[in-house]
Amino acid sequence: MSKLMHYQVFIAIVELGSIAKAALHLNITPAAVSKQLANFEQNLGVKLFNRSHKKLEITSSGERFYPACKQIMLDILTAESLLYQENQEIQGKLAISLPKVLARGPVIPIIADFIKQHPKLTLDLSFSDDLVDLHQDKIDFAFRLGKLTDSSSVIATPLIKTQLLACVTPSYLEQFGKPESLSNLANHRLILMSPLHGSHALKLFFQKQNIKPDLLPLHRSDDIEGIYQSVKANLGIGLLLDLSIQADLDAGELVPIFPELKPELPQKNLYLIFKKDQQSTLKQTAFKAHVRSRLEKIG
Repeated sequence: MSKLMHYQVFIAIVELGSIAKAALHLNITPAAVSKQLANFEQNLGVKLFNRSHKKLEITSSGERFYPACKQIMLDILTAESLLYQENQEIQGKLAISLPKVLARGPVIPIIADFIKQHPKLTLDLSFSDDLVDLHQDKIDFAFRLGKLTDSSSVIATPLIKTQLLACVTPSYLEQFGKPESLSNLANHRLILMSPLHGSHALKLFFQKQNIKPDLLPLHRSDDIEGIYQSVKANLGIGLLLDLSIQADLDAGELVPIFPELKPELPQKNLYLIFKKDQQSTLKQTAFKAHVRSRLEKIG
């Protein structure tokens, strides 16, 4: 048997307290354990145990040697595990669910970069503003915004904070000027979802501002892309998520207005949701690390 077996035998005897129990644990005979121990002591030139027909007692040398011996075995197991992971290719299907608002912004490019790093992966993207059942729908990850209900079967990791902004294009301001306030739009139009899709935070915002949206001059759309395109077409003022329009803001193609309202406009956490029973797979671990590292640079 190998020298490694000597270490395994010694550790098993120390931890289990007898040669017979160590033999059972290692699935070898007690005679084989005794022989391995004797050979180990002979090679080391040190007595590790005092043995008699009644008891087995570790020596002071054995006590000092045990922690180092245990660490050697742990280091070997860790090295083997890392080697195994490095030689495993991330492959198969990566199924991800996103809210429609994240069809724009940095999230899809971040996902695309991960796929490029692991070319044996195929991507299955689905878009929904509703919560999905990761197990039933066979989803690996879901990105979601806002408050989430607790679940015993999934983990929700917060990534970054996002915020709604009241935005227009620069050409809109040139043509129509800046409205006095959100509550006094005059000839301007606010562009909202129709309906507000149960957005409790946005409803609360209007209540705090003593604004009744239905009494405002409005354009409506039943899709967030319709809101974005309507703002870009100079139809009015849109409430858009900063994360989804960051490229437009950086390029000066959209500008925020009503800066005094920014602290009051709804903020949301972006969460990455995944199944508890898959959190340690190589694909899961690599994707989570990739998303966190990329979004940290943005946040």
